[in-house]
This record gives sequence, C-alpha cells and structure tokens, in this order.
Amino acid sequence: MKTLCFSLILVCFGLVHSSQGYDGFSEIDFDENGFRYMNAQQVRSPIHIDGRLDEEAWQNASFQGQFIQREPIYGKPATEKTRIAVLHDDRYLYIAAKCYDSEAEKIIAREMRRDARMDSDDHFQFVIDTSHDRRNGFYFVVNPNGCQRDASFGDEGKSYNSDWDGIWQCRSQINDQGWFTEIAIPWKTLRFAKADTATWGINFSRLICRKNEEVFWQPIPRDAGRMGMFRLSMAGYLTGLTELQNGGNFEIEPYLLGGASRDMTTSFTTHQVDDFGIDAKIGLTSNMAVNLTWNTDFAQVEADQERVNLTRFSLYFPEKREFFLDGAEVFNFGNQSISGRGGSGNGIRLFYSRRIGIQEGNQQPIQGGAKLVGKTGRYQIGFLNMQTVKSTGFDDDDKRINLPANNFTVFRLRREILRRANVGFMILNKEQLNDSHYHRSAGVDVNFPLSDTFVISGAIATTRTPNEWDDGEYIKRNEKNWAGNIELDYNSDRWDLELTHLDIQDHFDAEMGFIRRTGIRNTQGEIAFSPRPKNWPSVRQFRYRLEAEYMTDHANRMLESEVSGSFGIRFQNSSYVYIGLQREAEFIDEDWEVRPGFLVPMGDYSGLDSYIWFSGDESKDIVPELMLSYGTYFTGKRIMASPELLVMNWDRFQAELSMDFNHVMLPEGSFDARTYGARLYYFFSTKLYLKAYLQWNDDRLDNDGDQISLVNLLFRWTYQPGSDLYLVYNDRRLFGPSHGAIENRTVMLKTTWFWRR
Repeated sequence: MKTLCFSLILVCFGLVHSSQGYDGFSEIDFDENGFRYMNAQQVRSPIHIDGRLDEEAWQNASFQGQFIQREPIYGKPATEKTRIAVLHDDRYLYIAAKCYDSEAEKIIAREMRRDARMDSDDHFQFVIDTSHDRRNGFYFVVNPNGCQRDASFGDEGKSYNSDWDGIWQCRSQINDQGWFTEIAIPWKTLRFAKADTATWGINFSRLICRKNEEVFWQPIPRDAGRMGMFRLSMAGYLTGLTELQNGGNFEIEPYLLGGASRDMTTSFTTHQVDDFGIDAKIGLTSNMAVNLTWNTDFAQVEADQERVNLTRFSLYFPEKREFFLDGAEVFNFGNQSISGRGGSGNGIRLFYSRRIGIQEGNQQPIQGGAKLVGKTGRYQIGFLNMQTVKSTGFDDDDKRINLPANNFTVFRLRREILRRANVGFMILNKEQLNDSHYHRSAGVDVNFPLSDTFVISGAIATTRTPNEWDDGEYIKRNEKNWAGNIELDYNSDRWDLELTHLDIQDHFDAEMGFIRRTGIRNTQGEIAFSPRPKNWPSVRQFRYRLEAEYMTDHANRMLESEVSGSFGIRFQNSSYVYIGLQREAEFIDEDWEVRPGFLVPMGDYSGLDSYIWFSGDESKDIVPELMLSYGTYFTGKRIMASPELLVMNWDRFQAELSMDFNHVMLPEGSFDARTYGARLYYFFSTKLYLKAYLQWNDDRLDNDGDQISLVNLLFRWTYQPGSDLYLVYNDRRLFGPSHGAIENRTVMLKTTWFWRR
C-alpha cells in the first residue's frame, strides 16, 4: 500500500508519466500494486562488453530512468540522471547503466580489486531474484573502473554470503557526460526454475559518492534499514525472459600448486610444496547442482589477521576456502551472519565449516567430498559430505600428535511459508574412523516477519556425543545437551528495538559449530532512537542507544552483565562519531592468568568503560578512523586505541594502515599488547594487482617474550573469468629470545582454471 501511494504521488507531481518519458527514454511502468517493472528485450545480434553501449541493440533498447532518492532527501528525484536497460539472448542477461553526471570530473573511482568494498566510490548496484520468491537472490556491484563485487543472499539479506564469486563480465567507461557500464551475466551463473517465460524480481541503485546520495529505481523506504537493497519483497520485477538456457551445465576447476616451505616443525629443512586437486559442479536441474571436490584446495593466499585476545574465549575466523563458500548461505543456521565474527552474540552457530580440515590447530588434508545445493518449489536443500585423511600434527607444547581421519555430514532443509517467513531443519554427523568417537547434532530454526519492520526468529538444537570419564568422574554427555534462542526485532528508520534470550545447557557440544561458552542463560535488550534533524544541514541523523545484557549460569549465578548508553552523529558527508559509556560486570569461576605473571583471582568484578569512535568522510583520498576506550579491567585499568588510516587515489596505489594498542594496568604491574598492520595495493588493472599484507604482533607475554612479524605478498592475475594465477610469499618470524628465527616461510605458485559447458 505504501508503494502504491508513493507511486500515485509521483504521478500527481509529474514525476511519473503514463506515456513516453522525458529525454526520449521509455515510460515508467507500474503494475496494479504500484511496483515498477521493465521488459528484457531479446536480441539476436552479438554484444561486445566494452562499456561503450554503441551496438545497435543498445541503440534500440528501451531505457528507464527517473531514480528516486533514499538519501539524503527521501522521495525527491535524483540530482543526477540514471538510465538502465536490460537485454538478453540465449546465453546472457545484459544490463546497461548510463550514470550521467553534471560534474563528470568529480566522479570518484578508486577501487580496482575484485570484491573490494566500494562504499567510498561512485557505484551502481542491483539485485536479482531469479526464483521470484521475494526472499533469495544475487547481488552485483560495479564502479566506474569496472571493478566487480557480488554476493548471494537469503531471507532478504539476513543470510548474506559475500564470498560467493559468480562468473560474469563487466566494463565501464568515463566520459564528459558521466560514466557508463555494460554487464553480461551468463544464465549458467544464476540458479532459477525452468520455465518457457520467466518473471524475476529486480531492483537497481546508484551511489553518487561526493554527495553521499543514494538513489533507487524501485523506491525502498528508509524503514527497511541499511539492508534495504536486499528487500526483495519491495523490489520491482523483470519480464520478457524467454529461451533461458541453464539446465545440465557442467563445470570443472582444477588447481595446481607448487613451491617450497620451511618451518620449525621440520627442523628448518626446506621441503617441496606440490599439490593438485579439482572441484567440479554438475547441474542436476536448472535450480539444483552437485559440487564435487578431490584433494580440496587448502592454499590460503591471504594470512589470517593477527588479533590480540584479552578474553578467556576463542576468536572466530571466517571461512576462506572456495569449495565451502559456494552456497554457504543455505547452510546458515539460526540467521547467524556468515561473514561476521559470530559465536559471541545471542545465536547458535551449529555449523562452522572451518571445523573440517582443521583439528587442534593443525591443518588436516581433505581427501574429498560432495555438496548438493539448490531449490525445488518452496524448499531450499543443502547436503555436504567430506572426508579428511589421517595425519599428524603438533600440540601447544610442540609435541607430535596423531590426527584421526573423520567423516563429516551436514543436511539442511528450509521451507518457505507465507509471504516472507521460513522454517528450517539441520542435522550434522561427525564419525571418527577406526574409533568409537562420534558427534551428532540437530536443530530447527524459524524466521517469521510479522510486518516489514517486526520479525520474530529463533532456534532450538541438541547435540549427542559418547559419555566419558573425566578426572575420575563419569560425564553423561547426552543429558543437559540442548540450546535455544528467541529474538524479537523491530527495525525502522527512527526506532530500533531488540530483545533476545539464549539458553545453552552444560553439555551442549557444538563440535561442528562455534559456541563461545556453554552452561549459560543470556538475555539482551536494546532500544535506539535515530531522529533526522531539520535545522542541522550538516547532520543526516542522530542516534541515541541504550543496551542491557545479563548472563547467568543455570544456578542463576551472574556470569556477565552490561548496561551501556551511546550517542552518535552521522553527517551528510558520510563521516560519523559515537561516544558511549558502559558498566560491565563479570564473574571469574577460577583463577585466570591473563598473561604470565598477571593473575586475575576467582571472584566478581565490575567497572565502567568509556569510548569514542570516529570515522572520516569516505569520499576523500585520506580517510581516518579511531576507536579509543578507557575503563576498568578486572583488578585494574585498560586503555585501548585502534586507529586506522585509508589512503586512496595515489596513482593506482592504495594503503590501509591499522594499529591495535592495549595498555593493561594490574596490581602486579602493567603490560602492553599491540598489533600493527598494513595492506598495500598496486593495481595494474581490474584483473591484475599486487598486494603486500604486513603485520607485527608485539604481545611478548603471550608469545614467550617474542615479537612476531608476518609478511604476505600476493600477485594475482585473473587471466579469464573464474581462472586465476597467484604468486604468494609468506614469512613468519620471531624476534626477541628467538633472535629472528623463521617460524614459517613459504613461496608458492598457484593456478586455477575454470571451464564450463
């Protein structure tokens, strides 16, 4: 109804015409419910992807325009014209965008790396809902350099997989009229149901960076929040799709790896690195595919980021292996963020793919496996089976240990109900070969939007492992082995309200997932008010936020609590500043050595912490960011500072400089824990770049008195879509008592080749 009313207002003010549009462009078409739609014209003549749009097919295409602002003035016409058209033939879906700019010399285009964050560039983005279920889709972004970013997502963005890399082409051109982009997406890159004639959901958006102006083809209300682009239930749609060719496709992607490595675990002797493996994909139907892998690629070309951990719990690191990334959103349980840190909030991460092939901190070869991902009707299906190889590794004391072979199985089923709701089921099994140990878990989750702004979601899960003796006590692992959570969310442009409750019993063992701690009940509430001032032209939005969290064990003993308040200002130029104060309390159930010689005795602790967080104008060539906090840390105090500096647009050179500084003051004395990082890029083109990732870990008490330096050099060339060549150099050294000892050094050349039929 809101969309229909908005459309009628546009018609009344002459912004929407019922016949030929202005500037010779086509009329704007609305259906009876007020949703925009456009027709994908079929073409027979070839289209060369170069960004020039000079083919006859584009000259005869019907371009739509009249984008509407979402920011800074909702409902107003865009200050710069944008025109879009969609064509298709028997192999590709073609999309063209003419992004006119009255000050073309001020267009901001700096990123050139595939999948780079383009929020600080001018860019054009769109979503496609190929099943037209108004829930799940694909996301594409391009900038004036032709830089590409993509993702797959489910539940209108609640499940978001930014690591999905589709095969598609894009070229952009900048001239004195603005910038123009041309895109070709093979039908085989997308998953969709077979039909003679199809209708898909679609929406387009453009960011004019220097104005921090966001405009949409199909208007999306601000109440949809920052994930508004993914609100497929509010998107327009694309008609005229015929002769789609997607069924029965076959893909292979072998990799070849060669190089040399030396590390402490081999007595500093250099050994050869050589490996070969292959991934394959077989399309069973137009919307269902099987992925196969043999000798799964484990060569991670970028090192994990060094992070200081001053808590008693494990850190979460995201998955980076390609085989596990395709379709990862299907295996998402309980609406947990796929790319985020996870495991520390009020959710249950039942499946964490890094548990496969990494055992007790050691890499373990994966012999192979299979994965089925797809959709049939209103059902999403995911199945995964992987087999690891028996091997050896090292424990924390550098003693050699045996790593048994394991078989991992995951089955996921999700059913769409009503307009936007869904209910899902997941079951997991881990069998240790030639041993009696096993792990099984299962869970049900639900996501139930009651309106466009109010959502109820939740999950319940259980685990099962063999009972065992521990320090002379017989532990019944299959009792008190449940976990569940419920979450109520109300999100609008002005108000955010959230209430969650999590309960994890003592013996809930997410051996194939990631859970921060067990034996807890955790309740969290948040309220935020975000008005838009009318008399402050430089301010886009204020934000007042109050949050409370209370965690107990099952005997109702307080474990953690927090009450915090903050105030923030988001400016029209995209910079922002937040200040906050929080009171924290925590119970330590046993003496804990933060660092050698610094003991926190068992007991209750509480105190205050204050912070300030600032980020500069993203449209500038130098963007500073600072997080600074000071407050109580158990028996003492802690000062934390995390400055970052982004340097861009320096003759194809880009730098990201960061530091994480912690100064901890306890009765025994004080210590510092610092990490420094620098990501340096040089772009030869959008297909070829050189990157240096340099890190320095100065947390000597946690590293036996040593400082750690890490160097990760990467040369990447995408010589054809989906096919890459990497030259990688990794160096990890210890400075201090170890006198510059090489902990690990690796040089390797890796190439992948993608072929599709």
